[in-house]
Amino acid sequence: RGVLQRGDVVPILGSTEVEGELWLEVGLAGREGWVPAKSLKYIRFQR
Repeated sequence: RGVLQRGDVVPILGSTEVEGELWLEVGLAGREGWVPAKSLKYIRFQR
């Protein structure tokens, strides 16, 4: 399953700001990638 769903716990690997927007580097089941933070408002983060 490659799609994030509400309630998923996502490890945050890093973050960066691009043109004033926060992007998070996430890793889930071997699928690492950058996503805009605003798209993850329903996701619980683990530090």
